[in-house]
Amino acid sequence: MILTSAIAIKKIKDDGRFTVSGCKGLQLRIEKGIKKFFLRYSVNGLRKTISLGSADSLSLADARALANDLLKRIALGEDPAEEKRLARKKAAEEKKRKQLTFSDAATQWVA
Repeated sequence: MILTSAIAIKKIKDDGRFTVSGCKGLQLRIEKGIKKFFLRYSVNGLRKTISLGSADSLSLADARALANDLLKRIALGEDPAEEKRLARKKAAEEKKRKQLTFSDAATQWVA
């Protein structure tokens, strides 16, 4: 089934993956009643998928615009999924670096 409008998206109740018209690779996935937009694309022959957000907080028009922007970046050689993964890794490392160890806390308390 190909979804063409926001009304069609609201009417769907069954779990599954649905193609959304208006943007190559845009999908709506419904799992346990939760609707999310995804973009499927290929980089160097590898098939990748990136989440765009919940259909509750992201309108169909916004999902299409975001997907088209990502497709333009992909055409320029960027990989949004890899960039997202690296950003999460960097944030986790930063959080870990900022955590106070017991030794550091003891040293500060004694001082």
